[in-house]
Amino acid sequence: MCSTKVSTPVVQMVWEQQSTLVVMVTTLLEKGRVKCHKYWPDPVGSWQDYGPLRVTCRQQEVTSSFAFREFTLAHQTLEEERHVSHMQYLAWPDHGVPDDPSDFLHFISQVRESRAGMVEPTIVHCSAGIGRTGVLILMETAMCLIEANEPVYPLDIVKTMRDQRAMLIQTAVSTGCIPISNCCCCFFSPYKNIKAQMFLSRIKQTSTVLTVMKQYWEGLAHQW
Repeated sequence: MCSTKVSTPVVQMVWEQQSTLVVMVTTLLEKGRVKCHKYWPDPVGSWQDYGPLRVTCRQQEVTSSFAFREFTLAHQTLEEERHVSHMQYLAWPDHGVPDDPSDFLHFISQVRESRAGMVEPTIVHCSAGIGRTGVLILMETAMCLIEANEPVYPLDIVKTMRDQRAMLIQTAVSTGCIPISNCCCCFFSPYKNIKAQMFLSRIKQTSTVLTVMKQYWEGLAHQW
């Protein structure tokens, strides 16, 4: 799973975009299949070269649901060095749903805390880069709107997101509207001939998104 040939473009992108935070919403292996090639070294203190770039693992904390890492990214030709944080969510299987929505909510909250005041672009990825990646971006956007006491229309958010990356958010349900306090959540299905088992699976995924949003809203309501 550790292929420097495959991983070098990823590390190069982090350097070129001057990103200081990488958010990973997948594991390396799922059901025996490689979902993502490892682009960092471990254990703590080890390093790996990816072309002219050297990644050194400075810190690592792993739980059943999360992994938080701190890297040093050094360009050996330019003799420049940067700090990069790496946040990985481990409890969302491909084509499945998180076992505990509160864990995902907590993870997004920590991502937001890490992004506070950040001007550099944040890199977010899963396996294909459209499913769980899209859900995380949607959820963070929804949280910002909820905190601003603005209505949340996931359909409009998804449409805007898909203008920038096609097929973001692989979940779908029939046209519907579920009110959560003063937050109106609408989802639709772009698929007219979807198989029953896939349809039910996507309903479960969308239900997870709504559950997380509801928990977040209720948490804010208690604070107010």
